[in-house]
Amino acid sequence: MIPINVRTNIRDYTRRLDRLARDQVPFATAVALIRTAQDAQEEVRKQLKRRFTIRRAWVPSGIRITPARKTDLEASVGSRDHFMALQETGGIKRPRTAAHIAVPANVRRSKSGVVTKANRPRALLAKPGHFRTERAIMKRGRGKGARPVRLFTLARSARIRPRFGFKKTTARVAAVRLPKSFGAALARALASSRRR
Repeated sequence: MIPINVRTNIRDYTRRLDRLARDQVPFATAVALIRTAQDAQEEVRKQLKRRFTIRRAWVPSGIRITPARKTDLEASVGSRDHFMALQETGGIKRPRTAAHIAVPANVRRSKSGVVTKANRPRALLAKPGHFRTERAIMKRGRGKGARPVRLFTLARSARIRPRFGFKKTTARVAAVRLPKSFGAALARALASSRRR
């Protein structure tokens, strides 16, 4: 047999690959998680408009993300509004400070209208011609023999059915977008490391 000596610089390559894996993979993962969270945030905001009557822009803008970092590979999407939790899980809504929940009946000008401060229960009860019964806030009818108008129904609690779909929406977006976002982020990270 004839001995053959081969010299390679495989150690240099493996060191470089180790360095790339140590530096670029966590960075690419963080970028992919952030992009996926942003995609999920956008889709949740779209779903909000389809599932609810949005009266104020602050509800969709309350859907926020917490970005991932290279040292903390976790991104999250959530709502800053506490009342949205019941919209996701369903359950019983109870008043926080008062004895009753005032459910609007005939106080909005349109379906998408907001109950103004002047038309909230306390303000209405301070006006003449408005009164409270055990189960409602009413306004006296105009004219002789006119019936009172129910403005709010008073309830000790209200059953909220789950309709937000937040978890399903974010899980669906993550399953589709995360692999694509990771592949694109890793390719960009590796390309930028080669230019150095």
